[in-house]
Amino acid sequence: MSQFEINSQSQIPVQERSKFNSNRYIGSNTLNGYNQNTLEQNESVPQASSQPNKNQQIGSKLASDTQYDYSQMGKQTIKDQDQSEQIQKLTKEIDTLKYQWRALEQENQSLKYDNIQLNQRNKSSMNEIQELQDQILISKNENKRLTNIVQEDQFLLIDVQKLRKQVEMNRGLEYKIIDLDQQLISLNKQLLESKKQNAFLESDLQNQKEIIEKCKSQIRDQTLAYESQVLKNEQLLNDNRKMKLALDSINQDLNQEQEQNQILNQKLSQISSGAKDQISNLQKSQSNLNIQNEQLKNQINLLQQKEKELQVSQTLNIQQESKIAQINQQLNEQQRQIEQSKAAISSAKAEYNKMVAACQQQDQEIKKLKEKINSMTQQNTLIQNKCTQLEKSLEEGQQKSQMLSQDLKGQLEKWKNYGTQLEQELKKRETALVNLGNDYIKSESQLKAALDVQTQLRNERTASLGKLKEMHADLLTYEKKSDSLERNVVALQSQIQNSYQHQERLEQEKQVLNQELKKLVDELRRIQNQCDLRDRDIQDLRTQNSLLGERNITLERELSLERDKQLQLDSKVRTLENEIHKLNFQHTLRQQYSWNTDPQLSLGNSKPLFPELSQDFYSPQTNIQGINSPKYPQYGIQVQPNYKPTEVQNSGLENQSSNLMHQIKSQNQNSKFQIQPEYQLN
Repeated sequence: MSQFEINSQSQIPVQERSKFNSNRYIGSNTLNGYNQNTLEQNESVPQASSQPNKNQQIGSKLASDTQYDYSQMGKQTIKDQDQSEQIQKLTKEIDTLKYQWRALEQENQSLKYDNIQLNQRNKSSMNEIQELQDQILISKNENKRLTNIVQEDQFLLIDVQKLRKQVEMNRGLEYKIIDLDQQLISLNKQLLESKKQNAFLESDLQNQKEIIEKCKSQIRDQTLAYESQVLKNEQLLNDNRKMKLALDSINQDLNQEQEQNQILNQKLSQISSGAKDQISNLQKSQSNLNIQNEQLKNQINLLQQKEKELQVSQTLNIQQESKIAQINQQLNEQQRQIEQSKAAISSAKAEYNKMVAACQQQDQEIKKLKEKINSMTQQNTLIQNKCTQLEKSLEEGQQKSQMLSQDLKGQLEKWKNYGTQLEQELKKRETALVNLGNDYIKSESQLKAALDVQTQLRNERTASLGKLKEMHADLLTYEKKSDSLERNVVALQSQIQNSYQHQERLEQEKQVLNQELKKLVDELRRIQNQCDLRDRDIQDLRTQNSLLGERNITLERELSLERDKQLQLDSKVRTLENEIHKLNFQHTLRQQYSWNTDPQLSLGNSKPLFPELSQDFYSPQTNIQGINSPKYPQYGIQVQPNYKPTEVQNSGLENQSSNLMHQIKSQNQNSKFQIQPEYQLN
């Protein structure tokens, strides 16, 4: 180094030197003074070529300074020596950093080489997977071919089984033909006798059928009569319900009148002692009305009981109708049994069922072979699914390797970890490939075993076909003979069995029909008795309904009479009120025109003759609804005795009398007889 460079380096600022010193003592993790992040960001260490330009500029400045400051030269020489030592240390550090940079580049190249090897392994594994897929396709084609062969073998086995059945049937028929020839002679004799008996039995059956039809017609007529009676009973029930509603409305009206009478009794007891006789008469009439109400309630209870009895009779009618329907069902079932018994000739099929059982065993063996083949196909599908999963995983690995190859420059440590992960995944894939190979070997062994079984079946089939061809010629000759004999035998057997069955059926039908006729006669008698009893009950109910109607008419008349009595009582009450008004008016006049100066009889302290009555009576209300409302339980006249001494209020009495007449008329109108009242007293 020249003196000029030393002098120029001595002029480095103190801050930059402190930075170098601080980087020097950071440690091994920062690569001897330089931060790893700065290396990753810049990717290359700044070279020394850029420093001389700066040093030259600093040297030019120092030269200009030294021209004018000679006193500082001695001090700077010591500083320059220290700086030269520091620069030497920095150059050594730069060399070490370059060496480390080269080592990192070598590691990067080795990692790239490893990545290339991994890609080659992936390609080789893909080739192996394709080979396995080709082998799977070959195995699928073989499975299809084997299934077709198995189906052909099944059809051939069915043909063989049919031929075996025919051979066994023909052997049995030879023995049966000999027995049947002997039975034909005896059966022909029995046929003649059975035909004679059948003729007699058929005539008896026709007679019994005619009797049954007559019974059915009678039962239908009775059911229609029952239905008409049920409708009549329902009409009676509706009439009784209407009567109940009318009686309920009458009871409500009577209750309203009772409440009104109670109010009148309370007021009449306060008017005067002279009206007690009339009130007692009213109480007697009320007691009579209460007695009549109780009688009506009792009649209503009786009607309810009769309604219950009618409902019970309806239930009995329904039960009898169900019994008749059951009898009809039994007759239909007997006819069905007669038809079904004709198809009961299938007893000779037991031998055929035995042969079918042997055939089913062979079918089960074939089904077992099919199940084995199906299990093989399922294993092949599982292998295919595993291969597809491996392909997907390899594709994902390739994508990841491409992404990682782009980021290798700044993430060396992550590459190492990822390489270990890839190695583990490759190991897993290699183990999976080994397992797939083992599964494929097992499937091949199972397919070989199935092929061996098929070859054995083919050999057995060829041997059986040779024997069956020899037997087929003999069977054709036997079949022609046996068919003709079977037809004759079957015809004779069917005739004989039909004759026996026909005789047994006729006897059973006779017994059953006799029993049913007895039951029907008994039931008809019972039904007639019940009908008579019901007719009597209906007549009784009608008479009771007529009596109730007459009682209702009498009650209406009595109610009209009681209303007339109430009107008379109202007129009497009016007269009494007028008399009271007159007495009060006269009393007030006497007090006004008397010369007595007693303070008790003064005009300001005048009192009525009947103070009790004046407290209970109030001024009349012009509104008609106020009479029946709960806010105004009492009505009457309010006497106001405190008049002025010089005036007589006659106009007020006239208004009060007119209002009283209006209230009494409205009350009488509200108490009229109504079947369904529009309002009720609260």
